[in-house]
Amino acid sequence: MENAQHYFEFIREKLQSPNKAEALSWLRGNPACTIWEHAHYRSVEMIQQLYELGAVEVMAVEIEGEVCCELLIRLPDDQHSRDRVFDWTAEQAESRGFDRDEDFGQEYLYVFFT
Repeated sequence: MENAQHYFEFIREKLQSPNKAEALSWLRGNPACTIWEHAHYRSVEMIQQLYELGAVEVMAVEIEGEVCCELLIRLPDDQHSRDRVFDWTAEQAESRGFDRDEDFGQEYLYVFFT
């Protein structure tokens, strides 16, 4: 549970970041904006896919100019939808050599693109 407390504090700090926005609105507001090294159209597709999988909200955090490498995904309560979002983030993590995130009832899931 100690790790969970650190995670909650980390998420709280990210939510207080001044450089954040709802990801889809941010992307649609400027065609030069991207998630990490993805093309703009692919960035939009990724965020739309997260919503289709059941994400309640997707926030771009720590935005630097027209690029964002960090997302906070507000998770749904429905277990099936949560699993789908976790599966999506696992694909992203594992393709970069990271481990899958554990579902311990958290409200937000953090994704960092490297």
